[in-house]
Amino acid sequence: MIKQCNLDGGWSSWSSWGQCTGSCGTGLQTRKRTCTNPRPGYGGKKCMGPAEQHKTCLLKRCSANGGWSPWGKWCACSKKCGTGLQYRKRSCTRPSPTYGGLNNAPG
Repeated sequence: MIKQCNLDGGWSSWSSWGQCTGSCGTGLQTRKRTCTNPRPGYGGKKCMGPAEQHKTCLLKRCSANGGWSPWGKWCACSKKCGTGLQYRKRSCTRPSPTYGGLNNAPG
């Protein structure tokens, strides 16, 4: 009877990187390989190391709506006597809108 020699496993080539997951911002890509070049046999060793690799990827930028800054101080009255006008301001800069976000927040 002929004794079979141990056949250690070997890794296949890495697959191509998969699609970037998510809808915007940072996503994740994966690629895989298998222990089939050759498959371990007759008591041979399994492949050592990872069967998958992951890396981050950037999709389109996420939109962010703008938010109002705090109100500024009241300006001086427009008249010295009688009925005048005062105003104060605020801006849409907390945060500023980005990548298609709305220009202002409610309120």
